[in-house]
Amino acid sequence: MFLSGLSFNAKAQVTSTQHIDAESIQIIKLQLEQVAFVNIKTSDKQEIEIRTESSGEYSQAIRLDKQIKQNELLIKSVFDEKLKGGFDKLSALKVFSIGLHLLIPADIKVDISTDITNIKLKGDYKTVHIENKFGNCRLTEFQGNAQINAFSGNVFIETANTYINASTENGNKEIATIEGNKYSIDVKTVDGNIQIESIF
Repeated sequence: MFLSGLSFNAKAQVTSTQHIDAESIQIIKLQLEQVAFVNIKTSDKQEIEIRTESSGEYSQAIRLDKQIKQNELLIKSVFDEKLKGGFDKLSALKVFSIGLHLLIPADIKVDISTDITNIKLKGDYKTVHIENKFGNCRLTEFQGNAQINAFSGNVFIETANTYINASTENGNKEIATIEGNKYSIDVKTVDGNIQIESIF
C-alpha cells in the first residue's frame, strides 16, 4: 500500500513522500539514471519511507517509478520524451536535479545500479549490492554484507567485525585493520579510491 504526500518550497523544489508496508518486501532494487543522490538508512520499523526531492527547469520531466512485484520493490528512473533522443542526458543536471531518501527495515536486501549517483548508506543491512559508474559511495556505521563495483567513483566504508576484500586498478587504497569476520565486504574500482575505516 502506498501513502503519499507532495510539497513545494520557495526555491521551487518539489518533495514527495510515500510510505509502504514492508511486511512482504524482501529486496529493494534501484535502477537509476541521472539521479544526483541516494541516501538510505535502516530502522526497526516494518515500513519503507520513500522521499524524493526534485528541482530545476526539467524537474517534472524525470520521475522515479515504483513497482511492487511479489517480494520485490523496484524503483527506476523514467524520462519524458523531451529528455530522450537528441537530449544530452549528461548535461541534464545543469537543468534539473533529483534525489532519493529511503528509510527501510534492516532485514531487506538492497540492490543499486546507477551511472552518476552519489550513494550514502548508514546502519545495519542484510546484504547490499552496488554497481556505480561515476558516483561516489559512502557507507557509515555500516554493518552487513556488501559487494560494491565502481568505475571512477570513490568508495568510503566505516564498519566493524567484517572481512574486507578490496582491489583497484588505478586508484589508491587505504584499508584499516578491521577485527572480526561476521560480515564480508568486497570492493572493486577501476579509477576510484578506496578508504575503509573501523567504527571502533
